[in-house]
Amino acid sequence: IYEGLRESFAAADHLLRYVFISADLENAEKLRIAENFLESIDRKFPIAFKPNAGERGAGVFIVKNFEELNCRLE
Repeated sequence: IYEGLRESFAAADHLLRYVFISADLENAEKLRIAENFLESIDRKFPIAFKPNAGERGAGVFIVKNFEELNCRLE
């Protein structure tokens, strides 16, 4: 549903920005992707960190700084 909404020009300004980071990547690559994403949103914390699969809130964290981000990416 979200991908379909992203294709809508009218909805674009109202959707959260996100990046998918595969668990299969090395930690350094995960961190690089996360840092690039943060740069694209002007390094604004806090950010939501969640698994790709819906688990009714399981595995969802609010990350408040780079230290927490690095810990969650490991």
